Amino acid sequence: MEASAAAWQAAAEEAAASAQAGKTVWNPFTARDKCSRQHTREALKRIKSDIKQLVKAPLPGIMVWVDEKDMSMVHVLVNGPYDTPYEGGFFYFLAWCPPEYPCEPPKVIT
Repeated sequence: MEASAAAWQAAAEEAAASAQAGKTVWNPFTARDKCSRQHTREALKRIKSDIKQLVKAPLPGIMVWVDEKDMSMVHVLVNGPYDTPYEGGFFYFLAWCPPEYPCEPPKVIT
């Protein structure tokens, strides 16, 4: 298992233990279960095109990559902007492109 995969697995196990202890925890591995509707070929083509554009011309301080199991699920890592209370922080979240994309915006999965 790769080091990053091992880290993700450890995080998932920690989240599961916290959930069993009654704590509310966000788990990226189960968050994707909320988004299981089928996408049209056109929507998937547009998602692919938009992701290619973000990879080709990335936004400063923002890193995106497509989930390996679901192209409509996009991982986002934002680096806290300089001279703000968020400076030096890293903020990770999942964004899901609904089947109606681009007419309907991506949603942050919670």
